[in-house]
Amino acid sequence: MSKDYLSLFATIASLFLATCSVSPESKTVEGGGLNLEDVIVMNAGMWGYHDFSTRVQICYRRSDGTQLPSLPFFVDSYVKGPISASEGFVLVRRKVEIQPGQLGERTSAPNEYIEGPVGYVNLAGQQMIPFQYKWAGNFHQGRAVAATEKGTGLIDKAGNWIVPPGKYHWICSGSEGRWAFQKKDEDGKWGFLNLHGKQVIPPRFKPPTRLGFNVPMFSEGLAVVTDENDRIIAIDMNGNTQFAFPEKTNNAHPFSEGLALFSIYLPGEDVPYKIGFISTTGHVMIPADDRAAWDFSEGLAPASFNAKVGFRPSHHEYHKDDKWGYIDATGKIRIPFQFTQVGKFSNGLAAVMLDGKWGYINKAGEMVIPCQFQWAADFNRGIAQIWHNGEICFINDQGHFIARSGVEWAIF
Repeated sequence: MSKDYLSLFATIASLFLATCSVSPESKTVEGGGLNLEDVIVMNAGMWGYHDFSTRVQICYRRSDGTQLPSLPFFVDSYVKGPISASEGFVLVRRKVEIQPGQLGERTSAPNEYIEGPVGYVNLAGQQMIPFQYKWAGNFHQGRAVAATEKGTGLIDKAGNWIVPPGKYHWICSGSEGRWAFQKKDEDGKWGFLNLHGKQVIPPRFKPPTRLGFNVPMFSEGLAVVTDENDRIIAIDMNGNTQFAFPEKTNNAHPFSEGLALFSIYLPGEDVPYKIGFISTTGHVMIPADDRAAWDFSEGLAPASFNAKVGFRPSHHEYHKDDKWGYIDATGKIRIPFQFTQVGKFSNGLAAVMLDGKWGYINKAGEMVIPCQFQWAADFNRGIAQIWHNGEICFINDQGHFIARSGVEWAIF
């Protein structure tokens, strides 16, 4: 297992399917018959599409196919990801027409715009919070992180400041009613705010990785952090230590399905990094071993004992001799190590690669959608984004094409 794999500890896997570019002329073809120009899975059960050309049009459709009016907004360039509805609020950036002379000697192209401030609209396109922020995040329990020239703060759904901008050096998106924050003078240490913006955990912890990129977050009632003694520990919602990870643990993930992946560094051994899993009560359920692995999903975790490339780094990065499979919560092999790369289980299916092509298997390890795609994302609400014959498309869990985008790239 290479250091390339351990570098992946610097980021937490995305929890939802990202969106793609779309050509306005492209149409749905064979299969599910949704008759959409493009598809994005929305948190509020809505369908929609957008593109990443200079002028962005956003359109929503209800699940019954009824179309709502087009909205002339930009995708927020700070987020660099999908348009998503969170608690009924859609984060968008207003487009601003280019005025004569604004581009200097260059003449603006047809339909060219510049990015304006960020605000929120509802699923019908009505403005809910004015366009007044440099950037902002999705809502969680009625709160969202937003930034002005003064810095980051925390707002409610009326746009009122729960935490005024600039009070803290940084505030990150919330999870389980807690928002991680930093002060300027705390040496990169993090604490947590509650729903009312009050400090419930002082800034005394660092992220659970020696790489220093992760932001601590709560999952299943616990946050994995590094304490003042340089130990990786689990704390409760009030900051009390619940248990320490095994000695020499140098990286750890948030909890998923009752287990957290951790890595032990043992210099001098042929494979210096050992991967194991620990429970929410502090018991090591799967001892650290010479495996590559990732978080549990639907009762199974991707694993490999010979991987030279880590878990699903990108659609073009893999090693032809790597063999991946799946283990259960006891560490028992449930699906043999046979795939070049794999994804996480979602909707009962997992993306796998064989002979340079991607398809999908079920939990019995049976190939239910043959390996034929150049790339395959995890399923989300019965829809998966794939790359086929140089084109981004969407399929259902039967493998039927329900939308084709007509473009050659997308953001995953």
